[in-house]
Amino acid sequence: MQDKAITLDDGRTVQCISEGSGQPLLLIHGIGSDRRQFVDLAGRLAPGIEAVAYDQRDTGEQISDRQRYSMEDLADDAADLMTALGWSSAHVLGTSFGGAIAQHLAVRYPERVRTLVLVSTTATHASTRTFADGSTAMTADERALAMLDAAVSPAARASDPSIVETVRAALVRRPDELHARRLAALAGHDTTDVLGSIQMPTLVVHGTDDTVIPYEAGCTLAEQIPDAVFWSIKGARHATAFECADELARRVSQRVLQF
Repeated sequence: MQDKAITLDDGRTVQCISEGSGQPLLLIHGIGSDRRQFVDLAGRLAPGIEAVAYDQRDTGEQISDRQRYSMEDLADDAADLMTALGWSSAHVLGTSFGGAIAQHLAVRYPERVRTLVLVSTTATHASTRTFADGSTAMTADERALAMLDAAVSPAARASDPSIVETVRAALVRRPDELHARRLAALAGHDTTDVLGSIQMPTLVVHGTDDTVIPYEAGCTLAEQIPDAVFWSIKGARHATAFECADELARRVSQRVLQF
């Protein structure tokens, strides 16, 4: 896996990791993670795919020069990164907060998204409010522990004890101010009324025991996005990209190489 810095047209530098070569796949991480969230998944993808994961605003070295920004702004960032990578279009996978960004990217730039994979995410912040609001009262360390517990089911921990450390390595401890800014962006997220405009082939993935974003939110996405395929994972919690990494990589690889 290659780690590199990409310079956008506005002069900002974005840290990315890339794996493989071939069809372009953009990976968009969650609210509590960074680009390294996808190290495990990217390594499981089939040959013929170039997977790139990147750090969003207020992640790693990319501290936003704006106190407030929106999910639309984060979608614009993703489109700007694709341009900087030389990609006119790409397959897109987003998890949780990253899945919200992916929705806005698909709505704002439909010609640039070949296929869409929405993992453990939602069309509206309303479904995340209970967990998100509770996190504001926690320290950075407490948030990381709470996220870890919500991420992986007991069954997954029992079958593979190493998964806890794999997920832990994907979490970052942002200062409270930066975490609050990302939550403020999420608070404005609502694609409910525009899901019907998403026309590219879409796969929705959600665990039935997700306590961060309720399972019903995944059902809504699958119902409202035309012809979406829904992969419902019985007993899985929020980190489905880790709990079911092999099968997710297989399904994503198949879609990327097919379309």
